[in-house]
Order: sequence, then structure tokens, then C-alpha cells
Amino acid sequence: MEKTLLLENFYSIKEVLVESSSKMNVKVELNVNHPVYKGHFPQVPVAPGVCLIQMIKEVIMQQNKQKLLLTEGDNIKFMAIINPNQNPFFYIDYDFKFPDSGLLEVSAVIRWEAVTYLKFKGKFKVTE
Repeated sequence: MEKTLLLENFYSIKEVLVESSSKMNVKVELNVNHPVYKGHFPQVPVAPGVCLIQMIKEVIMQQNKQKLLLTEGDNIKFMAIINPNQNPFFYIDYDFKFPDSGLLEVSAVIRWEAVTYLKFKGKFKVTE
């Protein structure tokens, strides 16, 4: 599998629970010392939304050992800010659908305890 964009140092996967072929739960830890936080923002670091979307994709790629291309972001809602100094851990809850269209439909929620940070619904094309 090709090295992913962020996996090596933006975050690490701590635990994976595959509930079924259509459900997965992943515990992630952000690297609070990652250089992205120096520009986004030094006094109060915020995990960039684009990095969170990329992370959703990369975790699926790593688990399925397939390359994916995001083709549609049907519904993406940023609900709360993730400050890695305050909340370095969170869960990504996945729901998958494999329709006849050939695209992988994904619903994902990034959350920790009672806080939901991000809701994502989109489609990915397998490129390999």
C-alpha cells in the first residue's frame, strides 16, 4: 500500500473495531506537535477540516488496502472545533454502503464522548 498523505505524522490509529462489513469504529490520536498547527493557529491550534476529511478517506484506504478518490461530498458538517491540545483523541464511526453504482458510499462521524465534531456523507471511487 502506498504511503498516505497524513498517516505517518498528523495522526495515528490507536484501535479499530470492525463491527460488520458495513460498520467500523476507529480510535484516532492527533499529533499535537504536527507543523500544520503552527499556521492553523499557533496560539489556539485547530485541526483543519480538509485534514479531517483526508483522514476519513485514509483510514478506509488502510483498512481495505485500496486507493480511493473522493468523488462526492454530499453532506459535510463541521459541528465543533478540534483543538489537539484539549482533545487529541476521538473516534471515527463509519457506515458503508456498496451499491451497484460501483462507488463506495460512506457516512462518518468524528466524535469524542458527548461532542460531535464532524458529520460526513460522501462517495468514493476505488482507483486501484
